[in-house]
Amino acid sequence: MHTILFMPGTIKVFCSKSDSNSIASIASKLGEIIEGRSITFSDMANIIGADDLARRLFITAVPKDTKRVQVKGYHIVKGTPFLFCTCINDTGNVLTRKEGSKTESYAEVFISHCAVLTSLNKFDYVFWSPSRSPLVA
Repeated sequence: MHTILFMPGTIKVFCSKSDSNSIASIASKLGEIIEGRSITFSDMANIIGADDLARRLFITAVPKDTKRVQVKGYHIVKGTPFLFCTCINDTGNVLTRKEGSKTESYAEVFISHCAVLTSLNKFDYVFWSPSRSPLVA
């Protein structure tokens, strides 16, 4: 586990390098989050309102060109666990994609737990950044 300190503030972001040596420990941590056993990650239903939760994008595949994910929380819908994440591309920017006349941002979206697990070998880092306060929709 690495700690990255963003300056000039005191925001600490913890990350794990996603390689063959760490994939099992990352998968284990994701399991703890989904099962509610992590004291630092919350069910997003307890942080954002029901209306905001309903407006969020829920996807069952990690978007193409995602090189890193920032995990912020979780939510379970009809028995299916989702991780609340931001997808980041290989240049360190939030992943966006043009879909028709609209640009879709993959900041703060719900991605199925299974999709994240099966994509761990494609990521170079997984960032751990638990949400504790209401987010902007």
